Amino acid sequence: MAKKVENHDYKPSHSEIAARAYTLFEQSGRIPGRDMENWLKAEAQLLAVRKEESERQSQQSERPLQLSQGRNSVRPSYRG
Repeated sequence: MAKKVENHDYKPSHSEIAARAYTLFEQSGRIPGRDMENWLKAEAQLLAVRKEESERQSQQSERPLQLSQGRNSVRPSYRG
């Protein structure tokens, strides 16, 4: 069963959003008057990335370990 990821688990900080918003501002040709648009877009992008990473991590933690039977598999050594 997949673990539900809460919004607060991956909320970006103010400074992370500001840095991303400034990057978007520069990439769009430094067009003035789009502060809010850049901010909201930056926040949405960061949230999407964090959510995806968090969900991927929770899926990986739910997978059972698979032991290899190959040549390089780790086997306990018993010395008596």
